[in-house]
Amino acid sequence: MTQCYALVLGSFCLLITSCDKNISDSSADLFEDGSSELARQAVSLCAERGAQTLTLRDKVGPDLLPGIARLSKLTSLEIYQANFQPNLLAEFQTLSDLRVLRLEDLPLADENVQYFRHLPNIEILNLPACRLTDRGVIELLKYLPKLE
Repeated sequence: MTQCYALVLGSFCLLITSCDKNISDSSADLFEDGSSELARQAVSLCAERGAQTLTLRDKVGPDLLPGIARLSKLTSLEIYQANFQPNLLAEFQTLSDLRVLRLEDLPLADENVQYFRHLPNIEILNLPACRLTDRGVIELLKYLPKLE
């Protein structure tokens, strides 16, 4: 059975799942044990508690992005296994207070940089394994003037 934990301490929320599959893969129609639903409920709990920091340690698919986008007080978002297309970053346009963003395993390329234009307060950006060229980085810097 897959386990999904949401640890909420003050404004910090850590969602940990133990699962062999993507916790929010819409093509999976929820797993037999309901892990996708558990993940959505955990993100909802984070929203209810006004979480400012969200760390997702398991694969995050497109199903969870609308829930994450509702975390209006979020200042730090870390997704360690981003299993969605970069164009879905448009979902994050509501996260105007976001200061720290880490997206691992996201196939980000130059043509996707435009999705950062709604996140001008980003100060720390970590995009390991992205495919940005120098041109993409220069364009990204135009959208994120506060990068350290």
